[in-house]
Amino acid sequence: PAAAPPPAAAATAAPTIHDIRRNVRKALTDSLLKRAEDSRAEFPNAKKSRIEALVKEIEEKLFSYFEKNVNIKYKSRYRTMVFNIRDTKNRGLFRQILTGAITPAKLATMTSDEMASKELAEWRHTQGKKELEAIQKHELDMLSLGNTYIMKSHKGEIEIEKSELYKDKDKVTSVVTTLPEDEPLLEEMMGTATETSTIDLNASSSSRSSTKHSSKHKSSKDSSGRDRERKHSRDEDKHEKKRRHSDSRRDDDNSEGRKRTHSSSSSTTKRDDDESRSKRRNSDRDSKRDNDNRRDGSSERSDRKRHDSERDRRKDGSRHHDRDSDRHRDRHRDSDRHGKSEKRRDSEKSGRDR
Repeated sequence: PAAAPPPAAAATAAPTIHDIRRNVRKALTDSLLKRAEDSRAEFPNAKKSRIEALVKEIEEKLFSYFEKNVNIKYKSRYRTMVFNIRDTKNRGLFRQILTGAITPAKLATMTSDEMASKELAEWRHTQGKKELEAIQKHELDMLSLGNTYIMKSHKGEIEIEKSELYKDKDKVTSVVTTLPEDEPLLEEMMGTATETSTIDLNASSSSRSSTKHSSKHKSSKDSSGRDRERKHSRDEDKHEKKRRHSDSRRDDDNSEGRKRTHSSSSSTTKRDDDESRSKRRNSDRDSKRDNDNRRDGSSERSDRKRHDSERDRRKDGSRHHDRDSDRHRDRHRDSDRHGKSEKRRDSEKSGRDR
């Protein structure tokens, strides 16, 4: 029976750590070789073997710096190195690497800002300064609105000063504080009523002993007048109590509305801050993704260009080989033709001699 074909997963197996490290070394070697060839007058002794040994040491330091792991940080640092080495505007990094001014251990720990060219570093500094100024301006604007609150009503939005809010708050506090002192207590009212009735009873008993008919009529008249006065004073006290209670409730409602308006304005400000912060994070993420795509695109273009040049070189070699083989075949044919003509001439000469 025929052998079973190998599984398809084996053909597309994930690259190992050794494969990734080999590709990193190859990309770094190609980048440094390209820049050294462009500056051949400055680096006449930059041979491939020397650059390969330097790149091997750089990659080992990079691998050790990231705890011997080819994670995303390792790959990001390698892409940053390749991008800045290949950058034609960055004229200092590859020179410092080849001359030894930057050691492999130091290169493995350098950030993108430290590797970047002077123009790119200045641009990043300018952008960071602009963003910081925008944040400071926003904070100053928010501080300038710190003494006012926006209250929404049926007439629209109304700005209220903080001093007016505190004034109203003090008024509400004074009303609530003085209310229990001014209210007549129920026990006092009952005590007054009891004392008055006792006095009335004593007065009526004393007057009843003097004159029976006239005192009876007089005491009933006085008691009815006092009852009317007590009832009137009690009604006035109840009315005053209700009025104060309604005023305190209205003041509480106004202060609560101002608090809600202040909290809503604070929540709106916080939401605006969160939105601006998320926009800045999204813009930073987009710029970082664009930089990564640009680096990957430049790496792919250089790899494609190198492959094309190698293919052209192979084609030129095969073309030269075919031309040499054609020339050799023509020379061999000419020599055979010349030998045959010489033999024919010798045979003719020998025939004539005979």
